[in-house]
Amino acid sequence: MGLTRRALIRRSSLLLGGLGAVEAGLTLLTDRYAQVLAAPARRRLALLVGINQYPEAVCDFAPPKGGTALNGCITDVELQRELLIHRFGASPADILTLTDQAATRSGIESAFQAHLIDQARPGDVVIFHFSGLGSQVRLNDGSNASVDRRSDARLTSLVPIDGLLPTEADPAIRDVMVETLGLLLRSLPTQQVLTVLDCSSVGSGNWLSGALRVRSRPNAPTGKLLQAERLLQERLQAQLSGRQRSPANLPGVLITAAAAEQPALEGQWGSFSAGLLTYALTQRLWEMLPARTIQFVIQRASQDVAQIARDRQQPTLTTNLAATATVASLLGQSEQLTSSDGAIAASITASNQTQLWLGGLPAAIVDSLSPGSLFVVAGLEGKAAASRVDLPLLQVRSREGLRASAVPVGTVSEAVPLQEGQLLQEWVRVIPRHVGLTIALDSQLERIERVDATSAFAAAKVAVVTAGEQSADYVFGKQGETLPAVATAIAPETSPVPSADISPRKDVAPPKQRYGLYLPGRSVISDTLGEPGEAVKTAVNRLTPYVRSLQARKLLRLTENAATSRLGVLAELLQVNAAKPQPLWQQATLRAPYPALAAVQLSSDQAAPAETGVKISAGTVLHVQLSNYSDQPVNFLALGCDRRGRFVLLLPDASLPVDAGNYPMVLPAGEHTLLPLWRPNDALGQIETYLLCSRKPFTQTLIALTSNRSSLVLTHASPLKHPLEVVQAVLQDLNSGSPAGFDIGDACALDVNQWATLSCSYQVV
Repeated sequence: MGLTRRALIRRSSLLLGGLGAVEAGLTLLTDRYAQVLAAPARRRLALLVGINQYPEAVCDFAPPKGGTALNGCITDVELQRELLIHRFGASPADILTLTDQAATRSGIESAFQAHLIDQARPGDVVIFHFSGLGSQVRLNDGSNASVDRRSDARLTSLVPIDGLLPTEADPAIRDVMVETLGLLLRSLPTQQVLTVLDCSSVGSGNWLSGALRVRSRPNAPTGKLLQAERLLQERLQAQLSGRQRSPANLPGVLITAAAAEQPALEGQWGSFSAGLLTYALTQRLWEMLPARTIQFVIQRASQDVAQIARDRQQPTLTTNLAATATVASLLGQSEQLTSSDGAIAASITASNQTQLWLGGLPAAIVDSLSPGSLFVVAGLEGKAAASRVDLPLLQVRSREGLRASAVPVGTVSEAVPLQEGQLLQEWVRVIPRHVGLTIALDSQLERIERVDATSAFAAAKVAVVTAGEQSADYVFGKQGETLPAVATAIAPETSPVPSADISPRKDVAPPKQRYGLYLPGRSVISDTLGEPGEAVKTAVNRLTPYVRSLQARKLLRLTENAATSRLGVLAELLQVNAAKPQPLWQQATLRAPYPALAAVQLSSDQAAPAETGVKISAGTVLHVQLSNYSDQPVNFLALGCDRRGRFVLLLPDASLPVDAGNYPMVLPAGEHTLLPLWRPNDALGQIETYLLCSRKPFTQTLIALTSNRSSLVLTHASPLKHPLEVVQAVLQDLNSGSPAGFDIGDACALDVNQWATLSCSYQVV
C-alpha cells in the first residue's frame, strides 16, 4: 500500500521513509536489480560514491587510532564498478566514482545532475550507489519545505565527507538530505534506475556492533538546513511535472542495507572490508545462472547477510517495477550470462602476468584463497577440445584483497586466447590446511575482563583481537540488562521515551553478567551463555570445546562449492511425514557438464526462506535425498551440526558398518539415496547439514571416524567426540583428488571436478 507524505517522514527509515516508497521483502530484490542492469539500453550511466575517511567533526565519533571511521566503502565502489563493467557490459567512461575527499555535498549533487540527469535519455540505465554514513537529523529552522514536517520530526540524510556537525556558532546541516536525493532521482528522464544505499540512519549511540562497524552516525544532530540545499530542493521541485511530483513515484529500484531502526553493518575479513549488503548482492549476481529464478538468487544473498548479522540487518526493497521470471529473460547477451567467479582485470604483460578480480566468490573463500589456486576462462573448454590443445588456466601467484596476480598455465593460442574482460570460473581451490579461529573481545568488557579473557584464550591457543580493529569469527562478550541508551535508540519515533532517573538504586545489587559468544554483528549464540556471576576464565574454559566445534564448522564452510563444482550432484530436503514427500529446499552443482542435471529447474518456492532458512516443527521428519547425475560413482559423507556445536555422522542405514576397511556410502552413477536428518531431542534452533561428495574415497576420514564415535552403537546420527579431527581428515581426502604433480606446500588443493560440498540449514522451532 502507498504511504502518505507525513507517514514517509515519520517512518525515518533511510530512503524507505524519506523517499516515500512501498517497501517489500528481499524475495524480489535481485530480480529487480538484475532487470534494471540487464534490460536492453543505449547506455549504463553510474555514479558510485564511497567514503571511509570521515573526520570526527563529521561522523561524531573518534575513529580508531591510525584508522578511519569506515573501512569498506571504497571496496563497495570497486565491487559495483567491476560488476557493471565485466558482468553487465557497462563502459568505464560511463562510470563516475567519487571517493573520500571528492565526495562532498556539492560534489555528489553536482555529479548527479551533470553525469546522470543531463546525460541520461529515455531507456538508458542509471545506477546510483552510496556507501558511507547515514544519519537522522532534526531541523529547528521552522521551514516549510516541499513535504510536511513536524517541528520535532527527524529527517534522514546521507553524510558527505564535508558534512560538518552543526554548532551553536554555525548551525547549518551540511548533509545530502534524502528528500533532495528523491527529487534528483525523480528528475531523471528514464525509469530504468537502480539506487543502492549501503548505510542506515538509526542512531545506536555506538560506532561498533560486536566486531563490525555501523554505517550511521551514533547520534542525530540538530540544526538548520543549509541554504544551498534548500535552494536546490526548490529548483528541482519546480522543474518536476505531473507524476514526478509525487514522492511515491520513485523511478526504478531502490535497495537499502537495512530496515527501519536496524543498523547497516560493514563486514571485515582478513584482507578487506565491505558492506554486508554490497558484497552479498554483487557476489550473487556474478554467480547466478540464466535458468535460475531471481527470487532464488536473492534469497541466497540475504542468507549471506544473515550468516553474519542474523535478523539484526535485513535489506529492503522499494520499487514500482514488475517482477520477471529468470535471469535469461533479463540479460539478452548470452556471453554475459555464464555463471562466473570474477574476471581477467588486466591484459597479459610482457612478463606473462595478469590481474584477476575475484569478487564473484564468497568473501570467506576469497579471504582464504592461497597461491596455487587455478581459474579457467568460462567457455574455453569446448574451444580447447575442438582445437585439440590443452586448456589454458590462470594460476594465482599472490593475492591482495579481492585482486590476485596470476600467470597462464598451459597452452595459450589464438584458438584459446586469454584477454582482459574474460569471465573466470574456479578450477582448483587452494586453502590452508590448518585454519584457526579468531575471537574479538567486545568493547563493553572492562579492562580486567579483557586481560583475563586474553590470557584464557591464549592458553587454549585461540587468537584474540580487539573488536573493530581486525577481522574476527566470533565475539566474546557479556549479556546483562538492556541499557537505557539502547532502549531509547530502538523506541519508535512517534513514541518518545520519557525522561527518567536512570541512576542505579543503592539498595539494588547491579545485574550479574553472563558471558558467551556472539556472531560478528553481536547476535548472541544463546547456548553459549553461562550462569550469572561466572568468572571470565571459567567461561573461556567452558567455551573451549565449543570453539573447537566452531573451528570445524569454519573449515567445512571453506569447502562449500555448489556454485563452482562440476561433480554433478543434487540434494533435496524432503518433509516425509506429509501425505506426499514435500520438497522444502534444493541445491545442485549446475556447472556440472551433465544434460540431465542442467535440465533441473530450481523453482523459487523451493529456495530456502531469506533470513533463517527452512523452519520446521520439532516433530517433523526430514530426509535429504542425494542424487548422482554424473557418469561415475560418488563417495559421500554427511555431517550434521546443531547450535550447541555438537557434530554427528549421518548414515542412510544405521546397520551399515563404518570402519577403516569398509566405507559403505558410495552412490552409483544415476542413483539416489535417502539420509534421515538429525533431530536432537534436547535442542531447538539452527541445525546445519553438510553433504561432502568426492570421486576419491574418504580414506583418512574413515580412520578418524573409527576413533571419534562416542558410542559403539551406531544410529542414523552417530555423535562425534572430536569433530575438528574428522574435518581435517576430510580435507586430506579431498586434497588427494588434486591434479598430479600439484605442489602447494602445506595447503590443500581442491579440484572442482573431483569434489562438491553442499549445505542445508534448517531451524527447529
